[in-house]
Amino acid sequence: MASDNEKMKILNAAEKMIAEQQGNSTIAEIAAEANVFDSAIYRYFKSKEDLLFCVAEERTREALEELEIQLQGIRDPISKLSKLIWWQLYRHETNTKFSEILLFQCRSRKNYYYHGAFNLGRQIWLIFEDILREGIRDGVFVKNIKIPAVRAAVFGLLDMEILMSLAVHETGSAHSDLDDIMTLILPIITRQCSIRQNRLAKRYRILKSAEKIFSEKGYENATIQEISTSAEVADGTIYEYFKNKEDLLFSAIKEGITVSSLKRGEDNFPETTDPELQANTPVDRIKLFIKNLFLIYLTQPAFTKTFILHGIYNRRFYFSPAYPIFKQYIENIYPVLEAGKADGSIRKEVNNRIFRNLVVGAFNHTVLRWIFAENESRINKIREIERMTALLLCTLSGNGDS
Repeated sequence: MASDNEKMKILNAAEKMIAEQQGNSTIAEIAAEANVFDSAIYRYFKSKEDLLFCVAEERTREALEELEIQLQGIRDPISKLSKLIWWQLYRHETNTKFSEILLFQCRSRKNYYYHGAFNLGRQIWLIFEDILREGIRDGVFVKNIKIPAVRAAVFGLLDMEILMSLAVHETGSAHSDLDDIMTLILPIITRQCSIRQNRLAKRYRILKSAEKIFSEKGYENATIQEISTSAEVADGTIYEYFKNKEDLLFSAIKEGITVSSLKRGEDNFPETTDPELQANTPVDRIKLFIKNLFLIYLTQPAFTKTFILHGIYNRRFYFSPAYPIFKQYIENIYPVLEAGKADGSIRKEVNNRIFRNLVVGAFNHTVLRWIFAENESRINKIREIERMTALLLCTLSGNGDS
């Protein structure tokens, strides 16, 4: 019992110190906060990283117990789904230490996806999937729901809602967006969706090498020496272009976003020879935008992995020069959404910001699943992109067609 109390004291201290110092706390500082010797921490945890993940694991275990209570007595699948989404947002807002640790500290580390903390967190996904299956059995939800795609879209959206609330205070309380969120996702699951599936060279070498090394080893484990060796430059040369490793990270992300944007046209809605898209309606243009976003992974996998793990799930990204470029890139859909509302092809009640977070969140979760799949080569990514695009477009339709 004494050892259990000591372990919990360490976990509580670690949660407080890691969250407050945004991952920069030391084992000594955590031990001091817990009023134990440094060696006591290593009796329970292999490393500081293991301690970090175990904090997330413990809080997730508590959250699962709470979720079970929250869902008791709710029989209607839509009400149950709404409750789960509200709870997911609310618990992150009422425990910002946990949110800081899970989203900004754990999600950016490759080892997290192989730790028990991640596997435990997946239980919430399974509960979500069970609710969908229950709705299908009861005839409330349509039979042909692509459950993995819906899950990726919804939980990706929730991630983005919380990230944007925590990092840039985009909304006072993310859980207050529940109605707008449900307005977007209910069309996916409650009816058939029939939307038609319509010094530069050296600096560049350094950026591409950084992108590659960050992708392979993770930001925390990558070294300037490894990056310089890959770029075939001296270590000191890197500092002629970049202040430090973090500046190099965000510069690589900024470059990757800019290149992705330029490849796809100045306004991110390039012309196409696809006969299905010749009409170039607002829905067609959004369809093309979503596809191009997902195709970034197929053409720039190292950049995409670095961007998601060390950009999206990194608090400091939202204050870096890369963030405004990304924000401008993704918010190019706003005027197109408004054009669709004007011509009646998109529901007027669609919240543009929530839809933006839905698209980015679905992208994040889908790509992360690809990255950490045991056999990624067996995944038919083009088919999954098609399905996800159709699913996201379905949230916009006011009458089931376009």
